[in-house]
Amino acid sequence: MNTLLLPGMDGTGTLFGRFASCLDPRWVPHVVSYSRDEPSSYDELLDRVPLPSGRFVLIAESFSGPLAIRLAARHPERVGALVLVATFVTNPSRLAAWGRPWLRDAAFRMRLPDVALRFGLLGFDASEEELVAVREAIETIAPHVLAKRLREIVAVDVREAFRGLLVPTLYVAGRRDRLVGRRARAEIGALRPEVSVVELDAPHLVLQRKPRESASAISRFLSAAT
Repeated sequence: MNTLLLPGMDGTGTLFGRFASCLDPRWVPHVVSYSRDEPSSYDELLDRVPLPSGRFVLIAESFSGPLAIRLAARHPERVGALVLVATFVTNPSRLAAWGRPWLRDAAFRMRLPDVALRFGLLGFDASEEELVAVREAIETIAPHVLAKRLREIVAVDVREAFRGLLVPTLYVAGRRDRLVGRRARAEIGALRPEVSVVELDAPHLVLQRKPRESASAISRFLSAAT
């Protein structure tokens, strides 16, 4: 079945490589990428995601979780299953209260040090190759585009759309995730207690750090759900 992969905040889709190659062949990956230089709201992205024909499943990480939820709500007869990875239905942090300077374009013109990427995204045990791949993905995106995506995260609220979904859903969490923690997962569980949960020993970038383990868990879920 066609499997739509929606990327995290970088929006490039380039970080799905190892995970996509580990998926069971029954789940044919279609990697979505967003514009690198044109800022878009969730509303605008909702109309721009290229959908495969017929039925399909959705796998969405981080930034794209709310978008996948809205796509599933818009196409209930076509979405066979939904997989949410390290994501949220409302702002997952206190960013709106203490991080307003980071919502401006200028904040994303600064080069993040390696320690910040390891602390927030990759974990301190990530390889140099993994670090370079993430940095390259982020640095190809215009600063004003990243700032717009962060503002979208701060304002997002898809609780009602998520509560109304009937599609089989899996939530994949990183046990060491410092960006999207247990509060976001608890909120999802409170809205839909039937959602399946898999927790892996990973930081925020679960699919990138644990591609084989996450692909195995997701493939098993999709086989049972569709």
